[in-house]
Amino acid sequence: MLWMIDTAAAREACGPLERTTLELAHIERAAMFRRHHRPRARSWLQRSDELLRLVEECRVRGLDFVPLRLWIEVARFIGLVDSQLRDDLGTDRGPSNVADVLFMCQGPLLQEARVEQAPHGPAPIIPLFAAS
Repeated sequence: MLWMIDTAAAREACGPLERTTLELAHIERAAMFRRHHRPRARSWLQRSDELLRLVEECRVRGLDFVPLRLWIEVARFIGLVDSQLRDDLGTDRGPSNVADVLFMCQGPLLQEARVEQAPHGPAPIIPLFAAS
């Protein structure tokens, strides 16, 4: 239950070890939030992979056209990523056209995911004991 203590109020009333414990608890709470947060580009890449798998399944089954519900979902997704690619998709529901546009859509998403994953400078140094 130590993590529930208000760190601002407790810092003045405790010694250096307790203060460090409270700061570490605060860092752990912040890390728990970040674990559940997925970067936008990575989640969109996962979604594009799912759509691409379904389109490839249509190709393997020998379908001439992607089912309408899947095509609408692909069109909606591509429109969110890039409106120009939405125009490239057009009205052709052939699996090869839809797969090609999804591949083109993944390029910018991969670049964005790489930028999101890159370190943003050195991590802050947390002093073990506050200067007295």
